[in-house]
Amino acid sequence: MNDEKLEWLLNRIGKAAFARYYYELKNDEPAMMAGIYNDAGIRIRQSYARQIFNAHREYDALRIIMGAARVQFDARKIAAEILRKELGSA
Repeated sequence: MNDEKLEWLLNRIGKAAFARYYYELKNDEPAMMAGIYNDAGIRIRQSYARQIFNAHREYDALRIIMGAARVQFDARKIAAEILRKELGSA
């Protein structure tokens, strides 16, 4: 998967949503998303996220989110915390 495709998928999921629901998307367990998105919205986000995880580009996605000026600060912070936890540093 190239960078353009990754960016496209992130924009379809929502960068903040990818960070906030990272572990749910990664584990295919959308319980917390149910109150936020309708069933179709959850399925499409899972489908797009699955492509990112299958391509092993999740850490690149988190780095993109961290550097995205238009993404809320708390979502960028969550992305940084996930990277730090997953990789040991950000």
